[in-house]
Amino acid sequence: MSVVGFDHAAVPSADPEALIRFYGALGFGVPDLETFRAEDPLYFHIQFGDNKLNVHTPKLWHKERFTLRGPTARPGCGDFCFVWSGTVASLRQALDAAGALVIEGPVPREGGRGAGHQTGTSIYSRDPDQNLLEFIVYEHDTLTEPNQAAAPTEYIDNPRTRVTEWRFAPGASTGWHRHELDYVIVPLSTGRLKLLDADGNETIAELQVGVPYFREAGVEHDVINDNAFEFAFMEVEIK
Repeated sequence: MSVVGFDHAAVPSADPEALIRFYGALGFGVPDLETFRAEDPLYFHIQFGDNKLNVHTPKLWHKERFTLRGPTARPGCGDFCFVWSGTVASLRQALDAAGALVIEGPVPREGGRGAGHQTGTSIYSRDPDQNLLEFIVYEHDTLTEPNQAAAPTEYIDNPRTRVTEWRFAPGASTGWHRHELDYVIVPLSTGRLKLLDADGNETIAELQVGVPYFREAGVEHDVINDNAFEFAFMEVEIK
């Protein structure tokens, strides 16, 4: 038995809502702001792929009795490196759109791949709490291949239902299709999907893990993963 991967890290925040807006603009899975305000949680998470950042709100990390934390951790103590699935140019565009100032890069850096020796191209910025962020782009990354198709896995197909899991690499799509049956979607991730309709109109669907929605037969669209991480959902078709 051994450690097989990294799951999550935790940081305190001085301005949780600013973090939610910032990371959401970059394609991370974040809470809905209205829901966050209504629930006023002690902490929340920023999700990407199979990993996440737990964020402690001020009312949690200010408590003296809250000791399951780094004893000297304060907002801005984080130093994180994220793998960007697109090109360096697309990364610059995304950072600009999020209002993130580039403080260094593009520069070559050794990342965690290849036993810690694979070199990528990195750009550095900071989030609203001043945590240091590095975004690394690996050349020939399999996730950057254009026009990747989403991967379906059919689990059930009987006279009453068909259940299919869809997994999308960043930028992957289902391709144009028409739904011939009523269907329910159950997100397995939190994030955004880009939907293109028959007239070329584009909409963004913000999905929360485990929160289903229903659509009637006849929907025509292409569905594209608009996140910087893998996204997945279960599709339940009703015959």
